[in-house]
Parts: sequence; C-alpha cells; structure tokens
Amino acid sequence: MTHIKTTQLFSILSIIFIALFLSSCKADATKISITDNEVRISGYSYGVKINVEDVKEIKLLDRMPRIVIRTNGIAVGATRIGRFNLENTGRAKLFLHSREAPFILHRKK
Repeated sequence: MTHIKTTQLFSILSIIFIALFLSSCKADATKISITDNEVRISGYSYGVKINVEDVKEIKLLDRMPRIVIRTNGIAVGATRIGRFNLENTGRAKLFLHSREAPFILHRKK
C-alpha cells in the first residue's frame, strides 16, 4: 500500500470514528430524575446523586465559571461532561450540552 493510500485510509477511519463517538455522546444525553428526597443526574458514564439533606446552596448563574482544566470526562464542541476544575470554584462535575445560560450551581454542605 502506498503512503498516500495509507494516509487516505487513516483519514477516512478517523472521520468515521469521530462521527461515531459524537453520535454516542448525543445518544447518551444527560438525564435528570427528581424524587421527594433526591436528584439524580447522569450522562455519558458520569453521574451524581444529590440528597436534599446535603444541599447547601442552589442558584442560577448567568455566566459559567472559566474551566481551568478537564481532569476526567469529555469536552467536544459545547458538550462538557465529567470532572473539571473551575476558576474560583475548584473541582466540579459538569453536565453541559450548551454554552447558553442559565447554569445551575449546586454546592454540598
């Protein structure tokens, strides 16, 4: 196989892989379930269970704190799912599919 054909094959396979990966991210969109005493958020193999007794603060933000670094998760386009460090906030789990406000901030006790 020539170098050009190898490069073309690699490019085609890369595009197919990226397309499949992005479609799987959309297929496993974030899900939220609410009961009397807890909220469960899940998406792309990440999740959190928030007990009502553990809630210190919940508020809407007009601006998302700046992401310092992704420590574990995905960051593709506007999608941010997983563990991140945020400026002036520290460690956080994000479940974002848009850059549009508002954002919900939850802090534990």
